[in-house]
Amino acid sequence: MLASGKMPRLGPEPIDPTFAPDELYRSLRKRRTSLKAVLLDQGAIAGVGNIYADESMHRARLRPDRIASGLSRKSAQRLHESLRDSLLMAIKNRGSSVDTYRDAWGELGGQQEKLLVYGRAGEPCFTCGRPLAMIRLAGRSTVFCTKCQR
Repeated sequence: MLASGKMPRLGPEPIDPTFAPDELYRSLRKRRTSLKAVLLDQGAIAGVGNIYADESMHRARLRPDRIASGLSRKSAQRLHESLRDSLLMAIKNRGSSVDTYRDAWGELGGQQEKLLVYGRAGEPCFTCGRPLAMIRLAGRSTVFCTKCQR
């Protein structure tokens, strides 16, 4: 809750069927910060955490330090699709059990076995074989491929 006693305004959820690619594009065009920061901002887009921000940007072939307002409509479409795919796959696999995560039934998730970049800094990219890079963005570790994500 905010100091005013009100709940914070959350952005649209990527898996909501009414969340259209054009809505994401328009939202990104207004933001002059890194793409990673926008994805982590729950007021811009709800429900995307550090793991799925990294995974979605990798699947969309987008650099996390790119300024969000500079994305083309086509890039926003790829990001929209990759956000939905990443989150729906994670739900199907009961989430990513990194550190101490357990689902509502106390079970480990299985998505961590399918992560492409998160937690894999220095390891080879599954697509091109180049070692994955790690930087800090929006106060969070960010792993990406310098070749596949431009």
